[in-house]
Amino acid sequence: MTYADSDRLEFLESQGKAPDKCTTDIKLLWNRLAKLSLAYQSASEEIHELSSSSSKDIRKVVVELRKKNLNKSHNIDPLTGITNQNCFTLELEKSLRIYKNEYVGIISFEIRNYAYIVTTKGQEAGNEFLKHVAIILNENLRAGDMVMHFKDTNRFAIYIDDCDEKTLQGTAHKLHELIESSAIIWKDEPISPELSVGLLIDKIDKNSSAEQLIIEAEQAIKLARPEPQNTKVIAA
Repeated sequence: MTYADSDRLEFLESQGKAPDKCTTDIKLLWNRLAKLSLAYQSASEEIHELSSSSSKDIRKVVVELRKKNLNKSHNIDPLTGITNQNCFTLELEKSLRIYKNEYVGIISFEIRNYAYIVTTKGQEAGNEFLKHVAIILNENLRAGDMVMHFKDTNRFAIYIDDCDEKTLQGTAHKLHELIESSAIIWKDEPISPELSVGLLIDKIDKNSSAEQLIIEAEQAIKLARPEPQNTKVIAA
């Protein structure tokens, strides 16, 4: 059929109607092509819709399973009451295996004045400070995100699910302001946290690993330390 390629757009615009200047045989072939094309288009739309639904369903199941795992006692950091590093690493690894070719983000927080608080107010005050920050982080997560405390440190990390740079920076900014605008009252004296913030965003591929991402997130927070002001550093 000589019109097949050159009249493709005309066919689509006419919703399958054959051109006037063609033989009966060509009209029959054109109509069959129209039916096949419309069926293909419909099938493609259904497949796309099903794929989207499946992806959402899978993410929903992953989030629900993660919630159950995070609530188990052996997965909880005893000091802060949030996810410990072992559980965080395992759950992050699961996400990397499931969500191919998506972007994930990790926000690292370090309490810069923690050592000063422990030195001047005592270890108990330092522990209360860590609990205070952990509560704020944990209460302001989106569904699917998770927060952990690096054991025996003044650092925290948050995994941001299905992330882009704008979401990562926006979440970091919001949490940064919430924490620094808060304070604990220790022996009638208000003490406010001072933070350094490191950001990591990475696209998941077959070589991605949770341990490597956590290492890079820690490097991002180390890069933030020397700056005189609180900074956000993107680690590649």
